[in-house]
Amino acid sequence: MERIVRWCLGNKSVVILATILLIGSGAYATTRLNQELLPDISFPVITISTPVTGAGPDLVDEQVTQPVEGAINGVPGIEAVQSTSSQGFSVVVVEFDLDADTEEAEADLQAALEGIELPSQAGVPEVKSQSSSQFPILTLSLAARDRDLADLTRYAEDEVVPSIEEVDGVASVDVIGGAEKRIEVNLSPQKLKEKGISTDSVVGALGGAKVDAPVGSVSVDGRETPVRATSELGGAEALEDLPVGVSGGATGGGPPPGVIPGGAVPGASAPPGGASVAPSGIAAASASPSAGAPEPVLLGDVAEVREVGSDLSGISRTNGEPSLGLNIVKESDANTVEVAADVEKVLDDVRKKIGEDQVVVVANSATDVEESVNGLVEEGLVGAVLAILVIFAFLR
Repeated sequence: MERIVRWCLGNKSVVILATILLIGSGAYATTRLNQELLPDISFPVITISTPVTGAGPDLVDEQVTQPVEGAINGVPGIEAVQSTSSQGFSVVVVEFDLDADTEEAEADLQAALEGIELPSQAGVPEVKSQSSSQFPILTLSLAARDRDLADLTRYAEDEVVPSIEEVDGVASVDVIGGAEKRIEVNLSPQKLKEKGISTDSVVGALGGAKVDAPVGSVSVDGRETPVRATSELGGAEALEDLPVGVSGGATGGGPPPGVIPGGAVPGASAPPGGASVAPSGIAAASASPSAGAPEPVLLGDVAEVREVGSDLSGISRTNGEPSLGLNIVKESDANTVEVAADVEKVLDDVRKKIGEDQVVVVANSATDVEESVNGLVEEGLVGAVLAILVIFAFLR
């Protein structure tokens, strides 16, 4: 030990240089740390979620939950199974051993559920593992103070969400709440009776107003070209002009003029790549009726058609204002602080478009991470300075 001390005292420049290199390496390593609020921990818990549209809790338990539990009964490593059957939804929580491989266990559950038989209204069971990386690192709120909530929701889904998803390290962006535009049709029983139109005729016409289906093919220069029937009404005004029958009787939902059942289109001259024809259930209202022909009845003649707003998955408010929320989840190996900083740059553009006060960051885990890291660095520097002073004092 005495030789080491004498060598250090005799080579002060080398010792100082080594100390600077060591401190510089530590400072560089600090900037390269993967800064996280929580370590990436995979819990040995896997959930199996199955939506069952329109089914009550008893039916969900009998026809979905119990078959799922029976299908996974033979999967190795299961410690406990807990299930919940609610209105239109089934959740089965499977707990494995602490030393179980979560990815392998998830694959085993997926394989066990492949041959399961569920009712037609049940969706595909979703198997999902739980880990700390699935918690949102940012929770945002977009307030609709001076604008329609449905318009704000459309803007968020079409522009804000795609922009955030393009940020490196972002795994997903979930929209909470919001609203959408929908068309409400209120039929008048008296007008239906006067026109001789049945409710089934109106429902059939509405069902055929938006289609995308093959209807056959046409031959062009010896080539067979597929033909699809496509139609999409655009707004309440277009829906009011939708023919739903003829005065004194329903159309019966037959094919429109010029379309022969079986797919042949007389006189068609379609280029390669497909052609579009009118869907069944929509009559040629614009054509002049022949003498004595019954007059077409439009939807606006027998119903009130209007565009209204409709809540999506729930109701969200920020400071008392209607709003929608955004939960941003990062990838498991991404840096929380860097991802949050890049998302904030995207939010600067959003604030310019909809207003500074209408974008609120409800929760940001990067702030806590930065505070923890800064505190750690400060304590490390203070410790290093005190250690140097003590050594210099000891060595005189």
